[in-house]
Amino acid sequence: MSLPIWLDCDPGHDDAMAIVLAGYNSKLNLLGISTCHGNQSHDKTLRNAALFVKAAGLTNIRIIPGQDKPIMRKSLAAPDIHGESGLDGTHEMPVFDPRFINDSEKAVPYLSRLLLQAPTPVTLVATGPLTNYGLLLTLYPEVIPKIKKIVFMGGSIGPGNYSAAAEFNILVDPEAAHIVFNSGVHVCMVPLEVSHTAIVTDRVLEQLDTRCKSSPFSRLVIELLLFFKKTYEEVFQFNQGPPLHDPCTIAYLIAPEIFTVKTMGVDVVTDNGPCLGQTVCDIYGRTSYPKIDVTMTMDPDAFFRLMLDAWVKADGQSPMNQSCHLKTV
Repeated sequence: MSLPIWLDCDPGHDDAMAIVLAGYNSKLNLLGISTCHGNQSHDKTLRNAALFVKAAGLTNIRIIPGQDKPIMRKSLAAPDIHGESGLDGTHEMPVFDPRFINDSEKAVPYLSRLLLQAPTPVTLVATGPLTNYGLLLTLYPEVIPKIKKIVFMGGSIGPGNYSAAAEFNILVDPEAAHIVFNSGVHVCMVPLEVSHTAIVTDRVLEQLDTRCKSSPFSRLVIELLLFFKKTYEEVFQFNQGPPLHDPCTIAYLIAPEIFTVKTMGVDVVTDNGPCLGQTVCDIYGRTSYPKIDVTMTMDPDAFFRLMLDAWVKADGQSPMNQSCHLKTV
């Protein structure tokens, strides 16, 4: 039986690839997607999610708009990494279709109802700031028994990637992360130390191009990843290839055996100052911080086997590979 999951994201190049992996693995049942502020403003991340769901041929998925700003702070975006649109680097995207968005209700109340009506507990995945889930747990604590676990990409055991101390997703809304960590829900963190090993090498791109026979959809994916590679080189001097952070959360649910995990106390700094947003990981077990599972290592080759299989399946369903749909944005 497939695992029911919900994906909350802020697309974002790597979020887009997490959508593909979540939507095209038989071990998972992707119930839907919500969006929030993060890599770009919420109007852009919402549009990007709808564009990529359509591009990937996930015609049964609907996107629910979430929060457009953090719980307590001003919004913070990453145009230097993801561009002004949040998905810069290609003109191959299919024309925007608003039917992929269900805007009749905001994500937090929608999720509360979905969880309470679900026949079995649902796993919540976050690949952006934890704003939507922080508010969900605050406003609707009755849903907690219906959440199997929360798996998020974010935080780090050591240095951050946006500040010296903090990883971007946590820094954007540290108060939301604090709520999630202290909620009593089973939480799993996929930190930078793991996602930085998911390197999209030239060999990965070659395999994608070959297996998909240079299709329009595969060209779209390759163009997005090459843009991501360029910004990582310019901003971080990260020259091996772009790290595909966000799909690591999905891979953890599909194949936990390719990860090593350590349960430890983790706190998040919410005080203003140079350490704002830092995830303080008690690797020695000497504190009373909330205990969460932290992934420590991942097998990158196994990860990319999963990713390539998902890309190929999406390629088989993408409307982009039908000539009548080859309109650009």
